Amino acid sequence: MMVVVAIMSIALAYWVVQTGISEGWPIPPVLLRPIVLPNFIYAMPGLAFLLRKVVSVNYLSAYIVISLVLMLILGGILSVLYAVLYGFTAPPRYGPLDSPPIKHKIKQYKR
Repeated sequence: MMVVVAIMSIALAYWVVQTGISEGWPIPPVLLRPIVLPNFIYAMPGLAFLLRKVVSVNYLSAYIVISLVLMLILGGILSVLYAVLYGFTAPPRYGPLDSPPIKHKIKQYKR
């Protein structure tokens, strides 16, 4: 379930950003800027190679932020849907070998 929600939210974030840019939606310009990393990170050769590939993706911060928001929304919707479906299809609370619950009134304590 976690993998499905993550993949769906990343795909939807890509679609939302691309559609938003082409349609002129008000996407904050901070999210559309390229990511700039500090110079000391590029001093490590292996890490610098990987990060250059990641940072070269256009609108990466917009994809990340929108996919996180969509993950929260999709996760909430799917968990509520799961709870409703489980409520309808759940097994009975007490089985045939369980004793019935005790029906005992508790007296109110008075001093």
